[in-house]
Amino acid sequence: MPNNNCTCRCHTKDEEQFRVQVAALGHDERLALARRQRSGGYGMVVAGFGCMAGLTGGLWSSIGPAAIAVGFGAASGLLFASCGRFGRSDKILAWDEEIENGAAPGGGGADTEDGV
Repeated sequence: MPNNNCTCRCHTKDEEQFRVQVAALGHDERLALARRQRSGGYGMVVAGFGCMAGLTGGLWSSIGPAAIAVGFGAASGLLFASCGRFGRSDKILAWDEEIENGAAPGGGGADTEDGV
């Protein structure tokens, strides 16, 4: 269940709201945020491979080559979840480029207006 009282950037569901929060940051802060997101993605990949190697090595003597499938199955959540971190880092860098070139922080399209 999501924490609705959390104000940190990692729990923001709405991409437009996150874009506005990113736009409120300075250029160096945006670059640092993108770097932290990318580093988190690399950490998840390393943890996934460590999980896979540990399970495969530990289970090899008892179930043989099927241990590779167990290792991959256990590590796949970390490996595929890292894609979200990498994607968010790329979005932050793209938004930073737009903001530095003078684009509006809200996205600026008429189709983004929800009428509220």
